[in-house]
Amino acid sequence: MLAHCPLATSKTINAGDTVRVGINQLSIEVLNGGFSTFIANKMIDHTFKGISYPMTSSIFIALTTGSITGSMTGTNIPSVTGSNYSRLSHDLWATASTAGTHNYGTATFATASSTDWGTVVSAALCDSGSTGNVLVYGALSSSVAVTTDDELSFATASLLIILD
Repeated sequence: MLAHCPLATSKTINAGDTVRVGINQLSIEVLNGGFSTFIANKMIDHTFKGISYPMTSSIFIALTTGSITGSMTGTNIPSVTGSNYSRLSHDLWATASTAGTHNYGTATFATASSTDWGTVVSAALCDSGSTGNVLVYGALSSSVAVTTDDELSFATASLLIILD
């Protein structure tokens, strides 16, 4: 099964019945809540059209001071700014199980130096250290004010990616 969804109106289908669905009468929607439009399109093209999507060479964790939407790219997300901040390359992820994965190992950013980074409210996984594409994004369970000499990290299994 690739996807499932409830029907808007119940239908009784008896053995031997022919079921026909007219054009634009069926909409299967995968609620991607945290998957960018970019990666959702790549998954759909790969699954239904056989178009390959090469694995990204590295995955970078980006911290943001504002909300992220699915149509944003690695260029226009509201990234943290401040001394010593850069996206963090983190390539240790669990093999998918029950439609999800998580980070292996603690993902630790450099220490904020000289200037505050601001209040971090969300994070994104991107395919580039500076621009590129957002793959997955989400709000932190609670915002974090990162000031000079602070070090932000994500413990093992704290970055959960679930396709539901």
